Amino acid sequence: YYVVPDALLVTTASKFKIMSVLSGQDVDVAGTSMSPGAGLVQWPDFNASHQWWSVVPDGSNYVLTNQYSGLVAGDPGSSTTPGQQLQQLTGSGSAPSNEQWLFTALPTVYEYNLSNGYSGLYMDVYGDTATPGAAIDQYTGPGGANQQWIIVPTS
Repeated sequence: YYVVPDALLVTTASKFKIMSVLSGQDVDVAGTSMSPGAGLVQWPDFNASHQWWSVVPDGSNYVLTNQYSGLVAGDPGSSTTPGQQLQQLTGSGSAPSNEQWLFTALPTVYEYNLSNGYSGLYMDVYGDTATPGAAIDQYTGPGGANQQWIIVPTS
């Protein structure tokens, strides 16, 4: 028998890779930047700390903190514009909604749609492409494989 999870429950800060179902690539920070405002991109997995994210509960949503920079994944400027590239942001003690993510389980085990707590738009691979370095943006959805993510624990 198989059990399909209907929610992600993380009770402690754990490290995960967030992998695109479309490309099999990880959510990464452009240029391995440690600076606020650096864009999120997809990049082939090489198990590096700038591809690892802690997933910390914040109410019914989660905050994604990059393990290399210590900055959080978010919607810059609380934008509601589809196509806006997501960035790593400074974050705050109590995360505003543009730094929060709702995980919605999909029928396939460990696959999720991630929607932003402020805009309600979905984390998306811009242009529906498998090209390394493609921007991770937010877009209307839920859509296809370019908006589906596998949450992979790291060791």
